[in-house]
Amino acid sequence: MIGIIGCGWLGKPLAIKLQNEGKVILGSCTNEEKLCHIQKEIPNMILLNLNEEVANLSMLELKKIKTLFINIPPSKSKSNTYENQIEQLIDFCPNAEKIIFVSSTSVYENNNQIAVESDVVNGNQSLINAEKLVLSHSPKNTILRYAGLTGPDRNLARFFAGKDNCNSPHNAVNLIHLTDAVQIAHEFIANNYEGIYNVCSPEHPTRELYYTQLCNKMNLPLPLFSENNAEKNKIISSEKLLNDLNYNFAFPNPLHFTY
Repeated sequence: MIGIIGCGWLGKPLAIKLQNEGKVILGSCTNEEKLCHIQKEIPNMILLNLNEEVANLSMLELKKIKTLFINIPPSKSKSNTYENQIEQLIDFCPNAEKIIFVSSTSVYENNNQIAVESDVVNGNQSLINAEKLVLSHSPKNTILRYAGLTGPDRNLARFFAGKDNCNSPHNAVNLIHLTDAVQIAHEFIANNYEGIYNVCSPEHPTRELYYTQLCNKMNLPLPLFSENNAEKNKIISSEKLLNDLNYNFAFPNPLHFTY
């Protein structure tokens, strides 16, 4: 059984893709309303909120998982740290032979560098601690550091449309389209890759070019960028992913993303 813990914007289409291939899937979400909605497409779903007590039936289902795909963001709740939540989840799945953990490129600080997987990371500490925990269980587990996720129902134009004084016009964008985000996750579930991988489109247009073109395409007011507000940046390297998986991106260039 493959456990997709977190059937949201990324997890749900991934679970459906695997289910359509005949794989046995256990999905999870955090509230009853989502559960009822998602069960129409993924019947084998459980309610799982790691800030609350887990039902006995859910515990029995979690023990059947052989491949565990963890796709839950750090919680805003102070009752339980994110690292403890991930530890608890792994303990609930004692028969998992492979763990794939969805992290983020926010683990890298912005130092105007090309960020590669072997870098020392000093960014998002909650994710860094969770990554270390997952790898401490087995070095054969996998960490997927996703760049900014975008695509259908997640159009970034709304954050910039009509805005003045937008900063860092010449900084590169680090993005991944939903189509590639799902397919790459699928590749890792289906194969025995291990270790840490950046998941980011290999091309990096500037913020000004990307967001101006996107707003124009969506018939939204164009943003105005200021040369005076430049911040440090980073470019996320996808070289390891390209080489190890021999992966061909459906959308290598964010300027050609569809929504």
